[in-house]
Amino acid sequence: MPEEWRGWAKRVRRLRRARGWSQRELAERAGTSRNTINRWEIENRRPSVKMLERLANAFKVAVVALLPKDTTAAAYRFKFDVRILFPDGQDFTEPLLGLMMATEDARHLQRLLIKVRETEGATVSDREIVNGEIGHLFRLLCVPLFEAMKTLEGFDKKCSGMLDAAATDARAKEALQHVRRQCPVILHRKGRRAFIDVVRNLLSAHYIGPKLRKALDKHARAGHLEGTLLVTRFQGVGRYTVMDRLALFLMADEIGGDISEFPQAFMQEVGKAIDLVGALGDVVDYLIARILHHANQKIEQDSDFITIDPLIVRAKRSVDRERRREKRT
Repeated sequence: MPEEWRGWAKRVRRLRRARGWSQRELAERAGTSRNTINRWEIENRRPSVKMLERLANAFKVAVVALLPKDTTAAAYRFKFDVRILFPDGQDFTEPLLGLMMATEDARHLQRLLIKVRETEGATVSDREIVNGEIGHLFRLLCVPLFEAMKTLEGFDKKCSGMLDAAATDARAKEALQHVRRQCPVILHRKGRRAFIDVVRNLLSAHYIGPKLRKALDKHARAGHLEGTLLVTRFQGVGRYTVMDRLALFLMADEIGGDISEFPQAFMQEVGKAIDLVGALGDVVDYLIARILHHANQKIEQDSDFITIDPLIVRAKRSVDRERRREKRT
């Protein structure tokens, strides 16, 4: 059982004993077997969402009270007339549509990128596959992230003051400052090209034959490329690892610098992109909140929670630790 759920098992046992129930009594109240309760309490198994709801009803507590720390997050569902957020005749309506669409896609890829970085207990071949998937997901992430930054910069100029007005607390202000600092770095080619610009224009959606052939010839002669593949009979798993290395060296050629140091620099850029998507998401969330708040129309709000995959929790902690180390050095 993942570490995050071990404390959960103790919590269930404590709640059961506080009510003076045997495992069999709790099983009857929750509609399951005594053996299942025992497996939960000895950390042999964890419950489904449906069983969590039954347990919460039995204990008369909120479901979120049963879940492990850091594996849930508060969520709020808003229901409103869509024209409140996208009113006719407003300058911000069209750019907001593009901004939200691009941010949505960037967040999804950010989550996958965080998750795939978890390699605890991996074999050598597992790590090769993971490294390739990190590169692939980063290349995909650069497309919506570039578009979101471009749209946000235009939004900031066209709808002057809206983003500042939406930044109502320290978190929002810090996120907005971070995004504004990165906009010119990514979007305007002055001096060394930004990673996100290079990746988005060369490797994300287009496979430019002459560029790839040039990089292949150069790095094959230099002995940088190993002709390796990872093949398995399980469909959907495996990598043409030689292509992963070729993509990395093509980026290195465009960015410049010492090629031997580039793999480490690349992973640092992945971390920066993950961080930037987080800041971008905050900026857009606060902007949406401001628009809805000032609409003065009926908006229904329901409180809820979302369950976070423990793998993502652990991987995100690892990413945060790496980022803190980078800031100290």
